[in-house]
Amino acid sequence: MEVKKCVWNLNNDFNGENDEGNLHFAYFLEQNDAFVEYLLDLPIFVLKALNLLNSKSTLSDALNFIPISIQFSGPLQLQLTSIRQKNFAHKEIFLRVAEWLLKHQDDRGGWPIPVERIFNKDEEENKLFLSAGWYSAMAQGHALSFLARAFNATGDERFLLAGERACDLFELPTSKGGIKNQLFGYDWYEEYPTLPSGTFVLNGFIYALVGLNDFSSFNEKSSKNSSKKLFFNGLTSLRSLLPLFDTGQRSLYDLRHVQLKGKLRPNIARWDYHSLHISLLDWLYFITQEDYFKEISKRWVDYSNGLKIKHN
Repeated sequence: MEVKKCVWNLNNDFNGENDEGNLHFAYFLEQNDAFVEYLLDLPIFVLKALNLLNSKSTLSDALNFIPISIQFSGPLQLQLTSIRQKNFAHKEIFLRVAEWLLKHQDDRGGWPIPVERIFNKDEEENKLFLSAGWYSAMAQGHALSFLARAFNATGDERFLLAGERACDLFELPTSKGGIKNQLFGYDWYEEYPTLPSGTFVLNGFIYALVGLNDFSSFNEKSSKNSSKKLFFNGLTSLRSLLPLFDTGQRSLYDLRHVQLKGKLRPNIARWDYHSLHISLLDWLYFITQEDYFKEISKRWVDYSNGLKIKHN
């Protein structure tokens, strides 16, 4: 059976047995031929379940729930002697994620996204498509940040090699399945490498820069050190293109309307994304010490407080 989701809401299946306020959810565990040790971060598992009931659930909500039982179903063997409780398993979880990244990195150096995405669904002539298997500069950046920390914690050079391979997609054009697009002659690392025109999402681009910068600290001995070059190349692009995201009263989420030549309205950022843009600009100032990023961040903070630039 093909599994479409990893968590189910079972509360409707218990016919009134929830009178005492108990909730019932099920999780899918992937099939394995050998014994596998699972680490369950209970607050996170509870939060995933609660989000089926209310998408605005937070981690603090999850901490108010107490798991009272765990049951297993399906063909399995369980080693009961190995069940144990831990207050902290952060390092174990961290290293397992690091190994997962190594195991699932493909031949092109990426971690393909296994879902289709369609943008501008209501604009029949201006739809932008991503078929399942696309790569994201933001995802690659997050992976680079993680691999840098994994190498720092372990000294295992497998993580360095994986990071070097992950940089390759930043140099491959979106037209060839990579994540590098161009706008007005400047390279842009696409969170969503849509075709035939790009999206140019601001937060995804800066997150890619975060990962490239993180990894460059541990990649200096490499003959390529491509992450450092890619980081500074991205900074050059951002310095020139960042003003295009400024509307005079709020930031834009992306620039997808630019290449569509007026056929689509600008995509103004929600306030939470506007706040994220400010945080990312503050990070850029902290890393580069360039007043340019600090000045734009301050102006965008003023927009949050009601500033609207005067007209002519």
